[in-house]
Amino acid sequence: FFTFSGVILIIGAVALSTKELNFGIDFKSGTQVKVALSQKASVQDVRDALAGVGGINAGEATIQSENSQELGANAFSVSTKALTAGESAAVVQKLDSKFGIPAGKSKVTTIGPTFGQSVADSAIIAIIASLIVISSYIALRFEWKYAVPVLIALMHDLLITTGVYALFGFEVTTSTVAALLTILGFSLYDTIIVFDRVRENVPRMPRAAFSQILNRSMSEVLMRSLATSFCTLLPILALLFFGGETLKDFAFALAIGVLSGAYSSIFIATPVLMHWKEGEPTWRKRRARVELANGGHVPAYATAAGGA
Repeated sequence: FFTFSGVILIIGAVALSTKELNFGIDFKSGTQVKVALSQKASVQDVRDALAGVGGINAGEATIQSENSQELGANAFSVSTKALTAGESAAVVQKLDSKFGIPAGKSKVTTIGPTFGQSVADSAIIAIIASLIVISSYIALRFEWKYAVPVLIALMHDLLITTGVYALFGFEVTTSTVAALLTILGFSLYDTIIVFDRVRENVPRMPRAAFSQILNRSMSEVLMRSLATSFCTLLPILALLFFGGETLKDFAFALAIGVLSGAYSSIFIATPVLMHWKEGEPTWRKRRARVELANGGHVPAYATAAGGA
């Protein structure tokens, strides 16, 4: 499972290094023009129509077709460098003359560089602060060694989600950041379910190796963890497919994060904790006693009373 996750993370890292993230104008200065056209058109048709319009480089502009709940079908968004009010009006007028735009079916949003940088800084601070608070809580609630696997699992989920965004070129908006923070909370909750059962079983199984305690703890909470993830995923998928354009970015990031969070709690955080704890002298001695009593190997499970 470490290898499987490593391959996924490498693919995401390559995507991030080669394609980079497609940041929306929330994070960088620019103008976004959204229109619903009366006539059917392709992205290339819109790009060709905007060629030569003052203030816009049609070749560098990001043009996307979307089924907007706000504007209706056959809607397009044109994202480019910051335009003046006159230049934005010229873009709308050109598209209107070429394809027709129904009344009230156009929207222009302009973000300045100062605001965009402020949003980016706030997003980074929010994620870092969340990780610090989470690790501090785990260290106090359990012990500091439990915090490290949790952070590894959380970073695993964040990297996979951002890697998917880079790989497929999805636009990163403030909704994406909100989804990432939600993913942190969900992944933490899922991991805590497992770790809390481990903490309860340690004194109950005084003669078992740490791997045996983890296996029993996992078997006791596995169905609960999977059922929780599945039930959480159902409304997220409903938002993704039926929630409209406004909620799609948020729902997509959440769907990826929930799947990754359920996976990392079981197959990343727990094995990392096992390898680390079994390196401690106390647990090494206990494992040696279990091996001695069982002909040189450790059974997967221990009895409820703690015997191997």
